[in-house]
Amino acid sequence: MHRLFRPVATFGRRLATSSAAPKIDKEALMELRRRTRYSFINCRKALQEFGPNRLPEAEKWLHELARKEGWEKSTKLSHRSTKQGLVGVATEKNVAVIVEVNCETDFVAKAADFKSL
Repeated sequence: MHRLFRPVATFGRRLATSSAAPKIDKEALMELRRRTRYSFINCRKALQEFGPNRLPEAEKWLHELARKEGWEKSTKLSHRSTKQGLVGVATEKNVAVIVEVNCETDFVAKAADFKSL
């Protein structure tokens, strides 16, 4: 049997490779994430917008975006429970303190930054 059309999967792959997003400098992405603590996705958007040589502008843009979307986003996330976390105990002489710090996922709870709190 003779085929008149190419399979859809091959066509889709060709489209995906031709319209791929530009490469992002990993060093710049790590630096922007370190400075802002914003998500990988948002930092990548900022770098696509401003490029790796304009980190201060990208950082300012991210802060403005967070300020603009922040309250709405926090309202959407307010119903999510924080089931994971750590408990810390400190004692000195006759004084003791117990601190509980919660987060949403065990991935965060196991991270070194979270444990150092």
